[in-house]
Amino acid sequence: MKLKIRRAEYIDCKNIFDLSNDPVVRKNSINQNNIKFVDHILWFENKLSDPYCEYYVLENECNEFVAQVRFDNLENEVYISISVAEKFRGRSLGKNIIQLATSVTSYSEIFAKIRKSNISSYKSFINAGYKLWYSDGEYYILVYIKENG
Repeated sequence: MKLKIRRAEYIDCKNIFDLSNDPVVRKNSINQNNIKFVDHILWFENKLSDPYCEYYVLENECNEFVAQVRFDNLENEVYISISVAEKFRGRSLGKNIIQLATSVTSYSEIFAKIRKSNISSYKSFINAGYKLWYSDGEYYILVYIKENG
């Protein structure tokens, strides 16, 4: 499957909201609480205008929403967040999504915080070139450093 990546726009708000409240996404998120749409709208608008956030949407060749990827610069550490739409899970797209997003971001050192129970995500990041930085009780912390970055 050929993937296209672009900056997230306001028109993506509903797709990202639906994906964010998907039970699998909530289970693997750091914050596992369901999200109210009114709260999501404000959060999403803030993310789109946040100079410390790069937000991307991935689509297939038919312009179907496949995934969202966000890079948040939190006190000079950049963390990647990725969610794949249910329809596209189980197709081994994680590695390609991560590599594509990592290649277009302006950040050169990127961390991923992954629940230890989320083995498929961990494998996708490792296969995409991320390295285990350390692990604590509940999470793996991985890092990617771009060459020439």
